[in-house]
Amino acid sequence: MFTRKYFYEVTDDRQTIVIGTEWSSETRQLNQIGTITKTIGNPYLLNFNFKLENGQTINLEGATLDEVLDSIKDYLSKDDVLGLCPFLMCWN
Repeated sequence: MFTRKYFYEVTDDRQTIVIGTEWSSETRQLNQIGTITKTIGNPYLLNFNFKLENGQTINLEGATLDEVLDSIKDYLSKDDVLGLCPFLMCWN
């Protein structure tokens, strides 16, 4: 049984993956609590921003995909990380 808590969406410009916990029926968008964004000039380096439940924020700038995944796995469940992987794999 999957225990995913987070959902993901790629923005129309394909530069950002939005991380959220629920969809808004009014705006048809995720309530944004985090993002993974391609850096300008080098799409292989990423910026990661994620707000934890305790109010702290994690920020990584110019990180590799491996660094982002290492950081994410400390805060997201295995099922949430597995849910994010397809977005990362086809994101180009």
